[in-house]
Amino acid sequence: MTEFEYEGNTFDDIRPYGDSEIEPLLYPLFSRRFSNGTFRQIINRMMKEQEDDFAGQLVDRLLTIDTIDEYQACFHDVTREAVRTLTDGVEVSGLDNITPGEHYIFMSNHRAILADPFLINYSLVENHHQSTMIGIGRNLMQLDAFGKTVQIPEIETLVRFNKCFLVDRGTRGQIKVAKHLSNFLYHSMQDNSVWIAQKEGRAKDGNDFTQSKVVRMLYLGSKMRGIPLSDAMQRAPIVPVSVSYEKEPCEMQKAEQSYSGQKGVYDDFDAMRSELYSQKGHVHIHFGSPLEPMDDVSDVVHEIDRQIQTSYHHWPVNHAAVMVARDMTEYRDEFDTLDGLLSNNGDVDMDVAYELMGRLDTMSLGLQKHIVDIYVNPLINQARYET
Repeated sequence: MTEFEYEGNTFDDIRPYGDSEIEPLLYPLFSRRFSNGTFRQIINRMMKEQEDDFAGQLVDRLLTIDTIDEYQACFHDVTREAVRTLTDGVEVSGLDNITPGEHYIFMSNHRAILADPFLINYSLVENHHQSTMIGIGRNLMQLDAFGKTVQIPEIETLVRFNKCFLVDRGTRGQIKVAKHLSNFLYHSMQDNSVWIAQKEGRAKDGNDFTQSKVVRMLYLGSKMRGIPLSDAMQRAPIVPVSVSYEKEPCEMQKAEQSYSGQKGVYDDFDAMRSELYSQKGHVHIHFGSPLEPMDDVSDVVHEIDRQIQTSYHHWPVNHAAVMVARDMTEYRDEFDTLDGLLSNNGDVDMDVAYELMGRLDTMSLGLQKHIVDIYVNPLINQARYET
């Protein structure tokens, strides 16, 4: 039985939903027009199997479940089909670093809003580990339109039944919000593993660096109870996870945001929609070693970054981007590093290089560097950690 209940209903505003809430909250959702319209269109288009009505079969199945485990099994099948139709395969390494039945904080680089946590959980479950709770921004459950914030309860219901907890970002009273979330995690991690991104928002320039405030938030609940950081890390160790996509999710949108310095009201929803339908090529997920207890947050951040950067998987497009960057004056300060990468990584796949250069030729000069950044910066950062 899966329940996320706490004394005094303290965390009802952010916790995942449990078994007892399926009948009052989930059944009505899939008995309404939502399941016959938007939901069905999204699922069938993602699966590219409209004629088989995959979504209709999924709805029928969801209306018979009684537990969160059954709910997750349904969506694990959805993820498995998405992996089949939207990727060229997901390769996993480092699973020998973690022990089934143990609880961890899986902290990964953040390239995709939905795909990162769902593919990490898919990889865990496929290899006989428990699924994790997932931290997801409450801002993704709402739209800001005409000066008003509009809630989208259907999305919130779907994700909270999938062991997602809500993270409030950019709101007033951030210290109070951080304490509330950290207290929730303090109680929850006794029985659950957790996935959380290393930073707020996706990396849009290929730079996967951890925000120290995320680490501080994770262990704030322990600090409030007088537990030293090293002891808290022993109780809930961080496992760095490196996610590498052959085809960067939302590549153009990220480049445009980096170039303009602006983010549109609907950008997150556009990103999620693109993730659901776009090809991602090969995907590699590496589970690092659980961090040893440490006394300083800066040391924790450095070790997370070191493991994520050095475990990043190289794709032919990364090597092609190194070659392209070597001819761009914007990278003059990195020429020595780029030369070293070119000599160490062998021949560049020229078909991939010509395809990248062809795409760049269709863009403004301002956008070109931001596209190259996405693919070249992981290798530049990796080289710095390995020297």
